[in-house]
Amino acid sequence: MGGGVGIRQTLAHMAGKKIPKAVAWLVILGQSLGSIGLLLRCFGRIAALANFMIFTGALYARLC
Repeated sequence: MGGGVGIRQTLAHMAGKKIPKAVAWLVILGQSLGSIGLLLRCFGRIAALANFMIFTGALYARLC
């Protein structure tokens, strides 16, 4: 997935890997919220939750 491809291309790429749309959206939201949380340095728990969503999506993609 390279940087700057956008949400549509990311969803299409994940659909090509047969990842459900709900899981793909969780990964996208996790990446966004996690980055914001880390940049603001006051939302560590949000960043941790975001990482959990990303890793769950990666695990799901690996197992399916």
